[in-house]
Amino acid sequence: MDLHCTQVRHRPAAREARLSLVRSSVVMHVKRLGSVLLVGRSLIPVVRAVRELAPLEIRVLTLGETGVGKELIAKALFELSKRRDRPYVPLNCGGIPEGLLEGELFGHVAGAFTGAVRDRVGYVEAADGGTLFLDEIAEMSLRVQAALLRFL
Repeated sequence: MDLHCTQVRHRPAAREARLSLVRSSVVMHVKRLGSVLLVGRSLIPVVRAVRELAPLEIRVLTLGETGVGKELIAKALFELSKRRDRPYVPLNCGGIPEGLLEGELFGHVAGAFTGAVRDRVGYVEAADGGTLFLDEIAEMSLRVQAALLRFL
């Protein structure tokens, strides 16, 4: 669905709220990819790439600054893929202390370290057959990045 709006006045309040981002004489594109709704000025190449990549059995690296929508793209890729009935597991690597991150990724067995009182499945295993979205991987220590590289 493409949205082109040159005037917002004289519309019902609910519609005005949805169109509040649209300014006079500015074309905004709205695209739906699965349950993900993307709004922006230059979405056509992004939507095309997501639709082309989603059915492929490949790993995808999305790059961009914080807040540009990398997780939305990952979710859209997942929902349009053959894995959509499998788990989608997002992990913000920057939000977990370095000492805990490797155990969160790969899990651990009871007694592996102080405080590990029972076995725990890691995010990697929890996403088996589905999609693991690793956000902010640059925040990982080099040691954990190396362990993740060995796994991949």
